[in-house]
Amino acid sequence: MKKLSKNTEHSMIVRIITGLVLGLVLGPAGIFGGWYLLAVSFVLVFFAAYEILALPGKKHYSKFIWVWTYVWMYAMIYWTFFKEDNIRNELFAGNFFSLYKIYISIFSLIIYLIGLFCFSFLYETFRLDDVFYLFTMVFLVSLGFYSIMYLRYYPTAFLDKTDPADITLTYNWSISSSMLLWFCLFGVWCSDIGAYFVGVLFGKHPMNPRVSPHKTWEGFFGGVVLSMIFTLSFSAISWYCFKTPLIKTGGEAPLDGLSFESQSGWGWGYILLLSIIIPIMDNIGGFIFSAVKRHFNVKDWGFILPGHGGIIDRFDSIFVTCSVVAILISFITNGWTFLQH
Repeated sequence: MKKLSKNTEHSMIVRIITGLVLGLVLGPAGIFGGWYLLAVSFVLVFFAAYEILALPGKKHYSKFIWVWTYVWMYAMIYWTFFKEDNIRNELFAGNFFSLYKIYISIFSLIIYLIGLFCFSFLYETFRLDDVFYLFTMVFLVSLGFYSIMYLRYYPTAFLDKTDPADITLTYNWSISSSMLLWFCLFGVWCSDIGAYFVGVLFGKHPMNPRVSPHKTWEGFFGGVVLSMIFTLSFSAISWYCFKTPLIKTGGEAPLDGLSFESQSGWGWGYILLLSIIIPIMDNIGGFIFSAVKRHFNVKDWGFILPGHGGIIDRFDSIFVTCSVVAILISFITNGWTFLQH
């Protein structure tokens, strides 16, 4: 067995410690949701926006562009919590949060884009490629953060808030209502783990050397297989052992619940579809953000996480995967009404 150098050993220890601390902070946020997840996301958005703005160079953009980006990035993500009456009432009444649909403020997007174009007229060094870089990254990361919260809060949207059984710890405050989010996150992580080990052991055919030279087709398929095995097993165990669906719907919802035995008969098919989509989008997300880093000739998006890089380095694939899964969940649970949701 090859002996690791002292630098490699130190790097591994740092990565493990950082990963454990990150897990201790983010794990409970995903499980309990509520104000905890909202507060944690607020902090993470701050650092993610910093990384987007600092990637081309900390002094590349003026202070006005920094402020403009921060204001409208927060508006894109959190405006729905104050715009929608039912969400706002739940927000200030307690921790019983629900997100009923995917809502990224189009108004915020348009105003932010117009502002960026105005800055390109005012500042000679702020070019059109800067406009489209900032707009694209802010949109992708904002949608990613919102989608993570959507996957955590959406499973409570169909609960009967007048029924004491529905607003007890049984579903809203336990891990049960976080099943959908963990289903997606574990799918991404298993895809990464499978791709890494299969790629190291059997990888011979690079997927895209220009963007990500270490990713191979063997690793890709290894990640897909491991991710699908885990997500399908996760769904089966949660239902057959604990009678907990990924989503507990009811009432006027076209789908009675997302599990292997949904009364609509399509539950298992939708779970299989999501299990296939997750590892594919995981790889696409990695390529997207890696391509941006290579464009600016940098290794990491940031440095706040020792041994891991920045917030975006840890969440790049999760942003894209959760966004696609959230959109699919919205369509699936609402009868594929594309024009209404």
